[in-house]
Amino acid sequence: MSKERDFHRLIENQNREKKDAMWKKLESRLEDEIDNVESCGEVLVLSKNRNLSYVKYIAISCVVALFLGLTVFLIVNFGFKKDDGFIGNANRYCTVNDYYEIETLTTVKQYNIENGKNFLFFDFYDFTEYVSDTQFKLNETDEVICLHEEIVAAGGAIISLYITDNRTELDILDKFSTSCINNDVVSSIDVSWGSKFGLAYAKFEYGNYNYYFSVDVVEQDYILQLVELLLN
Repeated sequence: MSKERDFHRLIENQNREKKDAMWKKLESRLEDEIDNVESCGEVLVLSKNRNLSYVKYIAISCVVALFLGLTVFLIVNFGFKKDDGFIGNANRYCTVNDYYEIETLTTVKQYNIENGKNFLFFDFYDFTEYVSDTQFKLNETDEVICLHEEIVAAGGAIISLYITDNRTELDILDKFSTSCINNDVVSSIDVSWGSKFGLAYAKFEYGNYNYYFSVDVVEQDYILQLVELLLN
């Protein structure tokens, strides 16, 4: 009986050794496969916590992308826009607290050459007795928001010309809105004009820019002739 028991124990031990050897072989193979998967940047098994982190990462990425896209959209459509040395800003109203004036030797004609512009101007430079130029710049950025040129015409009339983009208004130009109560069409352009306190005023828009000028000759024909001269 004892021999038979020993024989069964021997068989059981041999089977256990084979099982242990087989499990070790299987575990070794699994470890090799896991190493290969990790080297390829893949994940074999994800725990619940790891799944949750992955979802959070995707959600945060979507929110960040949406925020960046919205920011770019707002800047492009509603932000400041620079235009080669002459600034256009959507619906901007500037007061004396926003800008400063600086005298310059650069005439409107010379400004066009230096900045690739095509602003209208009174071409009296060759025979005028007097010409004076001023640039209006924003306090914070030094951006040019208005050109002002004062020039004497051949007959002695003093003309004061202002140029801004069609989205910027200055407080010093409010007098044109109150003075230009008449309307006419000159060279297919709508012109507002009028007179007040011994001066004639005119304003109009041309090529996305606003032109304002006054002259010390209060005559309708003369002010409209100057508009036509400026446009042509």
